[in-house]
Amino acid sequence: MASRRKADIVIGVDFGMTCTGVAYSLGPHWPDPKTIQRWPGKLGNEIRNKVETAISYDLRTGHQSSWGFLCNPDDDRYEYNSLFKLYLDAHHQDATPNPPSLAEVQRWYEDYLRCLYGYIMKYFQETIPRFASSRVDFVFSVPVTWRQNAGLLAEIERIIRAAGFGSREQETASIYLTEAEAAAIYASKQSMARGEVFLVVDAGGGTTDLNILRVESTARNQVELMPLSWTEGMAIGSTLIDYKVRIWIEERLSMIREHLPAAVEATATQIMQDRFDTFKCSFGSPGMDVPKLLLAIPGLRAGLDVPHASVEDSKMVITRQELQDLFDAQIDKMCVLINQQIRLLRERHPGETISYLVLSGGLGSSPYVQSRIRASPYPNFPYPKPNQPFPQNSQLAVVHGLVAARIQSNRGGPEIYAQRCSPLSYGILCRELYDPIKHINETVVQDPYDKKRWAERQIHWAIKQGDIVQADTGICQPYQIKLDMGKEVQPWRTYVVMSSLPARQLPQSMKREGARVICAVETKLRSTDMKRKNRHWYDLGREYNRATLVVQMLVGVGLRFQILVGEEVRSRDHGEIEVEWESADANHTKMFDKDRQVLEMFRT
Repeated sequence: MASRRKADIVIGVDFGMTCTGVAYSLGPHWPDPKTIQRWPGKLGNEIRNKVETAISYDLRTGHQSSWGFLCNPDDDRYEYNSLFKLYLDAHHQDATPNPPSLAEVQRWYEDYLRCLYGYIMKYFQETIPRFASSRVDFVFSVPVTWRQNAGLLAEIERIIRAAGFGSREQETASIYLTEAEAAAIYASKQSMARGEVFLVVDAGGGTTDLNILRVESTARNQVELMPLSWTEGMAIGSTLIDYKVRIWIEERLSMIREHLPAAVEATATQIMQDRFDTFKCSFGSPGMDVPKLLLAIPGLRAGLDVPHASVEDSKMVITRQELQDLFDAQIDKMCVLINQQIRLLRERHPGETISYLVLSGGLGSSPYVQSRIRASPYPNFPYPKPNQPFPQNSQLAVVHGLVAARIQSNRGGPEIYAQRCSPLSYGILCRELYDPIKHINETVVQDPYDKKRWAERQIHWAIKQGDIVQADTGICQPYQIKLDMGKEVQPWRTYVVMSSLPARQLPQSMKREGARVICAVETKLRSTDMKRKNRHWYDLGREYNRATLVVQMLVGVGLRFQILVGEEVRSRDHGEIEVEWESADANHTKMFDKDRQVLEMFRT
């Protein structure tokens, strides 16, 4: 793999619910990010900042046939798939009656990214001299809500690599930032001053992510942001408006089915594409304040009126109030998230004042959403309402923020997010010396080596919700492990535990509710790491080896680990240690029972 700091080009990928954006910057001068604007399926002079997130398959063969703008949702010979991003999270729930299976979505995701990778490579080979020999750094973003699912992040990284990203020796590919973090970097370019605090609301097609940050430095190539709360996310987006409108249109078309030359579903798709999407994006802007929207129904004879189906003169009628109600439902949820962030800020940083509220993303660029947010009373706001700058090209905020963050370090500057605010608590499963007061009703065993009593399956919380963690060093915690003689090189496991409970409510052991194992980290020690114990003739216990090691937990988009013995790093990334990510319903009791090598809290 190529060194990230020696990359010749940084390419950011924002995989969106409706569309996907790609931006880039070239070394050694690293200018501001540029956007790929020419895509297959569009004429040579037609510019689009993003490509549709869609993939089609031949119904006869089952093979992938087209992607992006090349897909035709009305062609009955092909299976057309779009709006599938959020289904990659197995726990995602919505009102869709027949959601796709996880296996289907994983295939769509991988096939789409493979097509995207192929086009990106072709695009740069045709536009950049000697691109084939260039060192390329691909960076990706994910929704904030996904950072809580470490197994999902591992699966996304697998899909990214299976699609081809990072497959060449001179390429790297990684999940670098959450969408909220990337959008915040883009927003920080809006002439903000050192010490100012801003709230970013990145409202896209499927999710809305929020983050409150303080500007620590604004010097050129030295921008630094400090998170003042952990990022929050929720399924709020423009596609949820589309979904409700499509249901209305299909219900109304079914009432006039006998008058339609085509199927209800195909007709509804054409109506949505022909005019509704344009009207939705302009809703709330000057000149669009009309009492009702008239949508032409393809193939319907002129002059047809069906009042109970909301059809006037062969046009589908959607009133302004109906559409406004759908927007308001999303905005109301957005305001709830905003007030949650404000409450967290007041609790954790009572002296800070928000100077700016920044809207970005597809839904965030809506004139109606912006006007509603401007007029919102913010009931939890204890000080004057902040200014609300709306960045130009805010739909590119995430992908441009991704690239801007990466190239700053390539220019020799610091990481923009030198610190992270942990949204969750993470701990290590271990055992502790028995304390009769602390370990009431806990499982207690006598150690065969030192004959002392130990409380089993205790949790040492290394990182608690809301902790500010250094991105480069993380949190280090020493532990001890005991091994039988002759078994020094056998692999051992460290179990990592997660909880979403407030720090003051965290359970102390796995016997209490509120925590679950998210992964098992497996690695090996060396015989030189061991210290022989009970080796003297006067020792009563049996002889064994004991090692002292350090588990380093790095908080970024997700959670990463390093194992250190002394000053030496035993494992530098997850490619060198085996990490078995656990499902939410895994049977951890069986796993614990088969593992006899247990970490102990370090004793000096």
